[in-house]
Amino acid sequence: MALDEINNDTNILPGHTLDFIIAETYGMENHSIRVTVELINRNISVYIGPQETCIHEAKIAASFHIPMISYVSIYRTNTNKSLYMLLTELI
Repeated sequence: MALDEINNDTNILPGHTLDFIIAETYGMENHSIRVTVELINRNISVYIGPQETCIHEAKIAASFHIPMISYVSIYRTNTNKSLYMLLTELI
Protein backbone atom coordinates (compact mmCIF):
# COMPACT_ATOMS: atom_id res chain seq x y z
CA MET A 1 0.00 0.00 0.00
CA ALA A 2 2.78 2.46 0.91
CA LEU A 3 4.62 1.63 -2.29
CA ASP A 4 1.52 2.33 -4.37
CA GLU A 5 0.93 5.64 -2.60
CA ILE A 6 4.50 6.78 -3.20
CA ASN A 7 4.55 5.68 -6.84
CA ASN A 8 1.14 7.26 -7.57
CA ASP A 9 2.07 10.66 -6.12
CA THR A 10 4.39 12.32 -8.65
CA ASN A 11 5.30 15.00 -6.10
CA ILE A 12 7.08 12.58 -3.76
CA LEU A 13 9.75 11.20 -6.11
CA PRO A 14 9.36 13.01 -9.43
CA GLY A 15 10.62 10.89 -12.31
CA HIS A 16 11.19 7.82 -10.11
CA THR A 17 9.26 4.77 -8.99
CA LEU A 18 9.96 2.35 -6.20
CA ASP A 19 9.89 -1.41 -6.35
CA PHE A 20 10.88 -4.05 -3.85
CA ILE A 21 12.46 -7.48 -3.87
CA ILE A 22 11.66 -9.92 -1.10
CA ALA A 23 14.69 -12.02 -0.20
CA GLU A 24 14.22 -14.52 2.62
CA THR A 25 17.27 -15.10 4.81
CA TYR A 26 15.71 -17.70 7.12
CA GLY A 27 17.67 -16.22 10.02
CA MET A 28 20.79 -18.03 8.85
CA GLU A 29 23.85 -15.79 8.69
CA ASN A 30 25.65 -17.52 5.80
CA HIS A 31 22.50 -17.48 3.70
CA SER A 32 21.85 -13.85 4.63
CA ILE A 33 25.34 -12.82 3.54
CA ARG A 34 24.88 -14.60 0.19
CA VAL A 35 21.49 -12.94 -0.36
CA THR A 36 22.99 -9.53 0.50
CA VAL A 37 25.62 -9.94 -2.21
CA GLU A 38 23.09 -11.28 -4.72
CA LEU A 39 20.93 -8.20 -4.17
CA ILE A 40 23.89 -5.94 -4.95
CA ASN A 41 24.11 -7.69 -8.31
CA ARG A 42 20.44 -6.79 -8.87
CA ASN A 43 21.30 -3.09 -8.47
CA ILE A 44 19.28 -2.36 -5.35
CA SER A 45 19.34 1.10 -3.78
CA VAL A 46 18.65 0.25 -0.13
CA TYR A 47 18.33 -2.77 2.16
CA ILE A 48 15.50 -3.14 4.66
CA GLY A 49 16.48 -5.95 6.97
CA PRO A 50 17.71 -8.55 7.58
CA GLN A 51 15.91 -9.36 10.77
CA GLU A 52 18.09 -11.73 12.77
CA THR A 53 21.69 -11.15 11.73
CA CYS A 54 23.19 -8.08 10.15
CA ILE A 55 26.74 -7.33 11.29
CA HIS A 56 28.42 -8.75 8.18
CA GLU A 57 25.56 -7.70 5.95
CA ALA A 58 25.89 -4.13 7.22
CA LYS A 59 29.60 -4.12 6.44
CA ILE A 60 28.89 -5.36 2.91
CA ALA A 61 26.22 -2.70 2.42
CA ALA A 62 28.50 0.04 3.76
CA SER A 63 31.33 -1.00 1.47
CA PHE A 64 29.03 -0.51 -1.54
CA HIS A 65 27.50 2.73 -0.17
CA ILE A 66 24.06 1.09 0.14
CA PRO A 67 21.94 2.25 3.09
CA MET A 68 20.60 -0.47 5.36
CA ILE A 69 17.64 -0.22 7.69
CA SER A 70 17.63 -3.19 10.02
CA TYR A 71 14.47 -3.22 12.06
CA VAL A 72 15.63 -6.02 14.38
CA SER A 73 19.28 -6.84 14.90
CA ILE A 74 20.82 -8.97 17.60
CA TYR A 75 24.12 -7.08 17.33
CA ARG A 76 24.66 -3.87 19.27
CA THR A 77 27.94 -3.19 17.44
CA ASN A 78 25.93 -2.16 14.40
CA THR A 79 24.99 1.03 16.19
CA ASN A 80 28.61 2.20 15.95
CA LYS A 81 28.04 4.61 13.08
CA SER A 82 31.66 5.70 13.02
CA LEU A 83 32.73 2.17 12.01
CA TYR A 84 30.25 1.96 9.14
CA MET A 85 30.84 5.52 7.99
CA LEU A 86 34.58 4.79 7.99
CA LEU A 87 34.01 1.81 5.71
CA THR A 88 32.25 3.97 3.16
CA GLU A 89 34.91 6.69 3.33
CA LEU A 90 37.73 4.24 2.64
CA ILE A 91 36.35 3.36 -0.77
